[in-house]
Amino acid sequence: MSYAEVLEEANISSEDIIKKLSAYHIWSDSYIKERRNWQPEKPMKIAFLKIYKIPPFNTPIKSEYQGCKSWININAEIPVGEAVLSDLEIKSKLNEFKEIIK
Repeated sequence: MSYAEVLEEANISSEDIIKKLSAYHIWSDSYIKERRNWQPEKPMKIAFLKIYKIPPFNTPIKSEYQGCKSWININAEIPVGEAVLSDLEIKSKLNEFKEIIK
């Protein structure tokens, strides 16, 4: 299990910048092309995430969680995560990312 913290985000329209970001995501070139053709007037939203691994845990299913909800507060004890990359690695990769999108 894991969760993420957004460290940086931006809207990107430049084809060149999108190509330079290929080392930072898992999307295929064909998916990106399809997305850009679908809504060419809208930029792509990008986010640089810091990922944390957490041990498995159980969340109780309560009646108030059921039904159509746009947001619910799950009152579960969620373990604190451990960052996947060191602070030094994150800082380095984030600086590279910022250089690409500026």
